[in-house]
Amino acid sequence: MTEFSYNAFLSKRGRKKIKEMEDFSVLIMRQYIFLLLNWKKC
Repeated sequence: MTEFSYNAFLSKRGRKKIKEMEDFSVLIMRQYIFLLLNWKKC
């Protein structure tokens, strides 16, 4: 495995991880907003 392909492999995995983290934070924000709206209704 050459250094170049290894770096490409790492960056691909890194991007996937970052994408997962973004999806996760969006989920948390949605949950938070949902709870906030429900709490204001009470």
